[in-house]
Amino acid sequence: MQTNSGTLNGVSAADRWAQLLLGAAAVGVTLVVMFQPTILLLAIAMVLAGLAALQLETFMVLMIVLLPWYPILDIQSPVRDIFLVLRLLLFVAVWYRLVKEGKLIGEWLWGSRLKKGVVGFAVLATVSILVSFVPLNVDSVRALVRLFSYLALFFSFMAWLDSPSQVVKAFKLLLVSTIVVDLFGFYQSVMGGYTSLYFNLYP
Repeated sequence: MQTNSGTLNGVSAADRWAQLLLGAAAVGVTLVVMFQPTILLLAIAMVLAGLAALQLETFMVLMIVLLPWYPILDIQSPVRDIFLVLRLLLFVAVWYRLVKEGKLIGEWLWGSRLKKGVVGFAVLATVSILVSFVPLNVDSVRALVRLFSYLALFFSFMAWLDSPSQVVKAFKLLLVSTIVVDLFGFYQSVMGGYTSLYFNLYP
């Protein structure tokens, strides 16, 4: 299926190479976050937010590459997971792009039995927390928001992965990133512990 360059899937070969290089750079930057991780991770989040607004295709690629990585900010804040915010931001960016292209939002959100099941699951999770005998607390709200962020990521990918070639591309990118995570695991084994890099990424 052919698309115009302005759509979610329309990218040239040069753009694909640029996206792969950006993805590799993102993983590389994550690996060297050892001394000032909070400042650097905030800078990465700002760059990714800019990409979401200006180059949605590249932002999608980076989100896939960074899926196996889950850095947490070492700050006193209700939201320490920068990727939670980025997942919600991606959803908003995809929503805006679809509206701009005249696509049906209803078809995107519940146009199949799978999507309706996902929406139903989100409603059930929300209701179960609200009517629970356990009083509402920060941990339960935080878990619910995290769930919503993953659902936002699911719908974002559903809008982007609309062809077999896109699915194959996403799996290849995820495979490369996962291999890097595995190599880090071997490094931890050689060093005989979690290493300082791990504790900086997950304080």
